[in-house]
Amino acid sequence: MGPVLAWLPVTSLEELSGAMIEAEGVETVGGLLAHELGRVLIAGSTATVAGLTPTAESLVGGATGSAQ
Repeated sequence: MGPVLAWLPVTSLEELSGAMIEAEGVETVGGLLAHELGRVLIAGSTATVAGLTPTAESLVGGATGSAQ
């Protein structure tokens, strides 16, 4: 899977990837990544969630990331 915007809803990421993501209280991919890390995102932040590995690639003009 290629890059997705940090504000993409987690439900949309589930549809795109076919993954089942359980993250109570988290609405966006950026929020999911920050929740999993337990801290504010910086470029290069990464975590594994439901077999996906979202990575914060850039924080300029709104965080973007890719989930693979």
